[in-house]
Amino acid sequence: MEEQASDESLMQSYAQGEAHAFQQLFARYQGRIYGFLLRRLGISQKALAEDLFQLTWLKVHQHRNDFDPSKKFSTWIFTVAQNSMFDHLKKASTRYEVEENPDLPAQDLQQMSAEGL
Repeated sequence: MEEQASDESLMQSYAQGEAHAFQQLFARYQGRIYGFLLRRLGISQKALAEDLFQLTWLKVHQHRNDFDPSKKFSTWIFTVAQNSMFDHLKKASTRYEVEENPDLPAQDLQQMSAEGL
């Protein structure tokens, strides 16, 4: 019986250009990473979980040469997923839309801003 390659050795192989290693890692972790994101975000956020899932794998690709094979791959990829989620949520919480109403005089707009409305 053939012994299965470790996640860490697959990541090393992928960093050296072996595409099949990425395919194996993806097969092993796709459900776990998506489930992790969906549980954290909530079932109503499936589209966001899918976007962050894709972003996680993009970052795995972009930082494949930064992976330290003396560390656990599973810890690394879940940290990448979690940080992607936190970064998105942080950016989303600082965004807001300013609605302009041409019927309001500028003085009223300034007062509303000062009052935090």
